[in-house]
Amino acid sequence: MDGAHPDRSGTDPAVGNSADNVGGSVIQVGTVHGGVTVALPAQQIPVPQQIPLGGLGRFVNRVAELSAVDEVLGDAGADSAWIVVLTGLAGVGKSALARRWSRDARDRFPGGQLYIDYSTRRTEAGTAVSDAVGECLRALGVHPEHIPPGLAERTALYRTKTANRPVLVLLDDVTEVAHVEPLVPNSPGSAVVVTCTERLSEAAFETDARVVVLDPLDGAGGVQLLSQLCGASRVAEEPAAAEQLVRLCGGLPIALRVVAARLVARPQLNLADLVTELSDERSRLRALSARGERTVSTVFEHSYRGLSTEAALMYRRLALLPGPDCTLDTATLAADVDEQTARAALAALLDANLLTEQPDERYRLHDLLRLHAAERAAQEEPDTARTELLDRLFVDRIGLVAAADRAVMGTRMRIADHDAFLETVEDPFTGDRAAARALEWLAAERANLLALLRASAEIGWDERAWQLAEAIVPLYLNRRNLEDWIESSEIGADAARRVGHPAAEARLRSLVSRAYTDLGEHERAGTELSKALELAESAGGRRLLASVWEFLGRHRDIVDPSGAIEAYRRSIELNVAVGEPRGAALGRYFLGRTLQATNRPGEALGELYAARDSLAALGDRRMTARVLVALGLLHTAIGDDELAEAELTEAADTFVERGAVHYEAAARRALADLAEQRQDRAGAHRQLTRLLAIEIETGGPEVAVVQARLARLTD
Repeated sequence: MDGAHPDRSGTDPAVGNSADNVGGSVIQVGTVHGGVTVALPAQQIPVPQQIPLGGLGRFVNRVAELSAVDEVLGDAGADSAWIVVLTGLAGVGKSALARRWSRDARDRFPGGQLYIDYSTRRTEAGTAVSDAVGECLRALGVHPEHIPPGLAERTALYRTKTANRPVLVLLDDVTEVAHVEPLVPNSPGSAVVVTCTERLSEAAFETDARVVVLDPLDGAGGVQLLSQLCGASRVAEEPAAAEQLVRLCGGLPIALRVVAARLVARPQLNLADLVTELSDERSRLRALSARGERTVSTVFEHSYRGLSTEAALMYRRLALLPGPDCTLDTATLAADVDEQTARAALAALLDANLLTEQPDERYRLHDLLRLHAAERAAQEEPDTARTELLDRLFVDRIGLVAAADRAVMGTRMRIADHDAFLETVEDPFTGDRAAARALEWLAAERANLLALLRASAEIGWDERAWQLAEAIVPLYLNRRNLEDWIESSEIGADAARRVGHPAAEARLRSLVSRAYTDLGEHERAGTELSKALELAESAGGRRLLASVWEFLGRHRDIVDPSGAIEAYRRSIELNVAVGEPRGAALGRYFLGRTLQATNRPGEALGELYAARDSLAALGDRRMTARVLVALGLLHTAIGDDELAEAELTEAADTFVERGAVHYEAAARRALADLAEQRQDRAGAHRQLTRLLAIEIETGGPEVAVVQARLARLTD
């Protein structure tokens, strides 16, 4: 070399026998003449196994969801890669499910498992995805210097690197399809598991994709998770309290983990004490907040902050609604916007998994989400927002309930002026099956109407409260929701008393006596009727007094049959005196039944025929059908089976048409008895099968009895 001089040993000082910062094989040679062939061992790149598995020992009760993922990815076959999207409410356990499935399926992916958590990459979408692809390339053995700078080039290299063996990719907390497509492996049999709080449409993916929705844990699953988190013995000591804790946490794993952490930190704390604390809705979310970033409130708040202005408004207003769910028209009223805006806002909440869509286009907030939304409303809505919302809702609902009452009951005695209510709405219950549709609507809105009634009374709308309580009664008469009926009537009667309306109070107390009678609380029924009679006499209206005497007769049917006959005759006399043919016909119907029960069939037939003819002339098909049931029973008793069957069948058909399942049950029971009496096993089986369906649907008390009768028929 120029300017170089050998040292005393004759060695060139510019040449040294050392090698630094070399990661592979090193070859040192002196002078080489000719070609050199070197064979090096292939570089061994570890198969990536990046998916975190910590905490999976406490994974519970997701058998159905794991099977759903298995089924989707099992369909991928050997010639394609598939995407499965796990979506659901924040904190419901999507990531845990994805990691558990990945652990169980590890052997199916010899190319390894890659993991990206997008929650740590809240930057511009393209930058986040490019960084994610680069991270996966490094995990697959690509030296950082060889990773291209652009997303397109990185994606092309990624596909090359994943082309030979099936790879599983888990992408956590994805917010858009662009986060996914560049990371779909190129090897047949590969899979991508995506978790997202915001729903991603299957159709938006270029690659085959399926969505699996995770619901909160059920009661058993929640208790199992609680047992694993804080000890089975502790939960076993207070099983009822454990079930209540799961309910108060809404089955959300994130909330149950906070509860368990408190129990572990304080060994002397009883589960029942926590139940008491969490039962206060005003402080429940605060009680479910733990130190650290990922608490119930923070995950909800993150989702809320991503909403549009219109969707955020809808979210807050839904929390102000009384009742557990709502329809599009209710949501439109709540937000005080047009229907198109409301529909778009609901869709945005559904996409964000902040709202659940139920059958028949009904929408529901998870219990904890409702509390969070209420907190946001308290901070962001004006003080008058809830009262104004309830006012809009009440005006609309009292009109619809009045329309439903008219469709179901026709002409009847009403204390409130329903004509005024009907002026506020367009009647939706006209035309074919009007009565049945009205009852279906009342049944669907049952919990919401009772909640509206409670709210009205709580804010001092006593006049409105008793009016709504009276208007809801057709639902209870036809569907027999007895506990609701009692609560509704008590609220309404108390409200009527506070505003000094004895007629309204008398009406509600006489009506609710039927609920107490059905429950077997005959003494309480008598007490309500005694109050009603006193109030009706003080109110001074003979028509109301006639109605109370009719209800007294029905009570006395059980405790004093001879007194019942007297009560019905007084009711008939008063109704005739005030020119009330329907009331008189009802009295004759009930009198006829009592005469039959006291072995006076001839007199009974006369009263029942008179009632039937009068009610039919008035166009009251529901009550005419009830009279036909009584006539059918009477004709069965006196041996006229053919006429009895015709009357009972006509009655049953009418009740089916009108959706009056409570009264249909009586007709089916009588037809089944008649069929068995005539040795018609097939006919009896048909009637009992329908009767069983009604008992199950309405929570009736005779499910076991009907099941036993059916079993005897098939022996």
